[in-house]
Amino acid sequence: MNIHERVFGAATLWAVTALVLSPLMISGVLADNYIEAFFTRCGSADTINYTRHFLRFGDETALFLPPYTIYFTISPLGESTYTADISFHELLPGLKTKERSTTIMMNRWQTEDSLSAKNDWYRYSYRITRDTSHLYDYFPKDSLTNNESIHFHARLLRDSYSDYKWLARRGYLENYFDNFRKELKLTRIGKLDLYIFPAGNHTTGIDIKSGVGFDIPHRACYLVYGEHFDSALPENIQRFIIYENWGYSARALATGLARYYLDDLYQAKKILRDINRQKLIKMLLNESPKNPQSDIICGAFSKYIIDKYSLGSFKVLYEKSTAGKLATQEALGKSLDNLINDFVSFEEKYQLNQPVAIYFSEAFRSQLWFDRAIEYDSFLSSGTSGLVFLKRLAADYFYVGDFVKSESCYS
Repeated sequence: MNIHERVFGAATLWAVTALVLSPLMISGVLADNYIEAFFTRCGSADTINYTRHFLRFGDETALFLPPYTIYFTISPLGESTYTADISFHELLPGLKTKERSTTIMMNRWQTEDSLSAKNDWYRYSYRITRDTSHLYDYFPKDSLTNNESIHFHARLLRDSYSDYKWLARRGYLENYFDNFRKELKLTRIGKLDLYIFPAGNHTTGIDIKSGVGFDIPHRACYLVYGEHFDSALPENIQRFIIYENWGYSARALATGLARYYLDDLYQAKKILRDINRQKLIKMLLNESPKNPQSDIICGAFSKYIIDKYSLGSFKVLYEKSTAGKLATQEALGKSLDNLINDFVSFEEKYQLNQPVAIYFSEAFRSQLWFDRAIEYDSFLSSGTSGLVFLKRLAADYFYVGDFVKSESCYS
């Protein structure tokens, strides 16, 4: 890409939003018309954030790249010419907005700059390639049926996999949400709008890779819950609420806080045995990680800070941090290196206990995630109530298809 940078200073960031030409196969449907967006630091090739969505002409498409939600409405005007209405909405603390209407030509870059947040500057560039939206499935919002619960307005496609499975998933999400509300006092006013699709190519609101779409100004969260892909997870919904309430910060802290009630402390203990310090730091500072273990590390690190220093201290850290920078010295009075040393030492000594193991065993079994329940039921089967959990372990192995191990639990 040939994009000319405009430098605003050492803290300058620039971003690219593009409609690209590369073909992509989603759920058996070929589509090569989508919006691609990412941030990079000025003068560096390091990716700070990245997303891409399908585009449908005439529809508003929301791209969430903290600290901004960017709305695009693009329509054909003439041959290789399009109109574009673009609206930028900043997260807290600034809540700045900017709108632009323009005409764009096929394969020509347009740019938008002078967008700032927490003393950093951003630049967005975007282009359109060609219209192939007719090649992928699309379900409008009003084709979904409403499913009410205590904290959510969930919209699902009738008779889909997600519709069939939603009752069990809803209970899991409500319990997770309620833990944040009761124990951490982190909640929201009113019910959250959830749009649950069977596949990522059924709406323009979902990022193609992650299966998640946040439209925070309109209070709508888009997720995929299908037989072969599942992003309708509590940590994704809670991350929406954190951004909505607390605004913009380093990805590690938003992602980590959203995972507070997952089993990251136990899982991170195993991960830390196999990675060096440099990789650990990269996992905490990378705003666009490719390794799924990064989220677990961020979750364990955030939980460690909250439990040791308090949620209030963590919030100060959240407010002072930004992309690629964790302001631990300013917020906690401890350098990042020293804090990491303490965290690693804590993890080395961490021991699983029975109440925690029971909680996660039951949570995972409720979602039929028997593969994830195995290690907890195995731990529990060696305790004083081992016989009860040995039967559970046998069932876990049976449901994942390991019949030999299942039978061995009875011998």
